[in-house]
Amino acid sequence: MDIEALMSILRAVRRREAARRIVIFGSSSLLISLSGPSPADLGVETTLDADLLLDPDDETARRALDEAFGSDSEYDAATGFHADFVDARIADDCFPRGWRERLVPVPGFDVVFALSTADSAAAKLLATAFARLNRRMGRATADRGRKDINAVAALLRNRLLDVTALRQSLDSVELTSALLVEAENVFAETTETAARPM
Repeated sequence: MDIEALMSILRAVRRREAARRIVIFGSSSLLISLSGPSPADLGVETTLDADLLLDPDDETARRALDEAFGSDSEYDAATGFHADFVDARIADDCFPRGWRERLVPVPGFDVVFALSTADSAAAKLLATAFARLNRRMGRATADRGRKDINAVAALLRNRLLDVTALRQSLDSVELTSALLVEAENVFAETTETAARPM
């Protein structure tokens, strides 16, 4: 996904859902919080979706928007891109404390925002840690592989993200002891990957 594809899907979503605030998170949020670098420099060149939260959340609205713009929708078939409308409760589990105060406004929209770079990177690493912990505990979950680790490592390597800001965002999330251990492992793996020569 590039910035033009993201802006196109946001305009289409706003035409259907004009009242609610929309928050972009995941890889596509980096296209807003770090305007300028190429998707490859951001580690998001293969992203085909925009992860979106409605604020306030509304399950009925999410379902309707998913039908119109989600995976396998007519919009997806026509453009090759889609939006994932996610239950806002994910923010409670994976977003750093105070994330709303650090939202980045999307130019051209009144109530569309993106997660900050450090918060987005922290959420990506926490999602990886959570998936790994679930797999380790025998709970069914999708394997996230190294995609988020590689994306955050690309941000660090290209000096688009400061490791101290990432650490602060990670430290602000309340985690169970098991998830904390997994998150520390993922953080270490990410910084090691970033330090390796390309």
